[in-house]
Formats: sequence, structure tokens, C-alpha cells
Amino acid sequence: MNQRSPKDKPTLLLVHGFRGSHIGLETLANEFKKLGYNTVVPDLPPWGEAGAMTEYTPDSYAKYLAEFIRRKKLVRPICVGQSMGTMVVAATAERYPDLIDRRLILVAPISAKPKRFVAMLSPLLTILPNKMIGYISTHYLQVDQDKATLRRTLDVTYRCAAKHSSRRDVFKASHFSTGFELGDFKLRSQFQLYFIAGDSDKLFPATKTKACYNLFKLRHKTCRLDFIERTGHLVNCEKPEVIAKLSDDFLRAS
Repeated sequence: MNQRSPKDKPTLLLVHGFRGSHIGLETLANEFKKLGYNTVVPDLPPWGEAGAMTEYTPDSYAKYLAEFIRRKKLVRPICVGQSMGTMVVAATAERYPDLIDRRLILVAPISAKPKRFVAMLSPLLTILPNKMIGYISTHYLQVDQDKATLRRTLDVTYRCAAKHSSRRDVFKASHFSTGFELGDFKLRSQFQLYFIAGDSDKLFPATKTKACYNLFKLRHKTCRLDFIERTGHLVNCEKPEVIAKLSDDFLRAS
């Protein structure tokens, strides 16, 4: 877990995505720190220091995050989910609404079920070497193909995915990652939602993200969507400073 504690702004709870860990959100956390925010970045099972769970479902992930919030004595943190982490945040908001702030920031949101071929590739997670998976997925998910930028992202990807409880647990977690979408979660209307996505996301094209946003906009008075130009699904690696600035604007206005 990575924790920093300036005192002039509220605490942000950053929740990472599939095959991630707190390492993958360190750069984004640093950008928030520059703006004066407290940041807490836990590992989610089965990665990093989190260990394994008996099952990988919306209930189990929400329970895990709720217990983390209680254990760390966080007072209604503002949740910032990234990729699969957006669903963990939504599941927690649905089941434990009073534990977290009403404002939710959803980065690279799981706006629809992934393309069929992505789900079909899940069994390969138990077979292929970690670096091969990371190399292929990074080149597919990141728009900026500059060699130096890719090397930085690949280094983060390898470090995140290297530590996990077991390949079997990663495979089980993949069913949660590919089996649900944000529209499956029914949140109280009091929640204020901010969607931030890459305009060139190959996993979840802009049309899917707009449709998801429009669905939630029907139920939530405050619901905002911004696309970051020339970025893909790994927008947190490509433009962390833009995400932090946009989020700060949203939080100041809400």
C-alpha cells in the first residue's frame, strides 16, 4: 500500500485495475499529491500484498475494499477507480454507500462487456509468461508508441503483475473483470460521477463510454464525461497529469 498525507485536501482512495497493483497508480498518486491531496492506494486481490480471496465477485471485492477503509480508518474517502477498479468502486458504492464520499471518479471505465476475443483469451493467463502478456497488452492498450514511453509503461506492467497469489487466482479474477460492466451496478442517485476516458480506447470505444455515461446521467443529477485526446485504455500511464487536473476541477466544482 502507498499512502501520503498532506492536510489541506480530502483523501483520495485510488483503486487499480486488472493485473495491476498500487505500483501502477503511483504516478497518478504523485500528480494528485502535487495538487495537495492525500492519497491511499491499496493492492486488490490477488495482486501485490493483498493475497487471495475465496471468490472474485462484486460482493467479495466490495467487502474487501470496505474492510480496507475501516481498517485504515479512512473517513469517507473519494474513490478514484481505474479500469477494473471502476467496477470495484461501483460495487462498493452500491453495497456500502455510507463508507465513501458521494463523488466517484471513474478512469478508463468498464463501460461495456469487453470484446469477445478478450474474454476468450483469459485462459492464456495461466499459460503464457507474464512478460509476454504484458508486452502484448501494453502495445494494444497504449496509444503513445514512443519507445521511451512504452518502456516506462512496460516496466510498470511487469512490476505490477509479477506478484500475485497464484495464476489460478488471476484467472478467477479475470472472470470478474470481463463478466461485468458499470451498468450492472445500481447506485444511489446522490452519487456524483465523473467519467474520464481515452478517446482512442480500443477495449471500450468512445461510443460505448458515451452510452454508459448517458445511462447513468438518467439517474444522477451530477454526471460528467471527459475524453483525453490521443490516449487509450492506459490513460493513467499516458496522461496522469491531465487526469489529476481534470479531477481537481471536478472536485472543486462539486
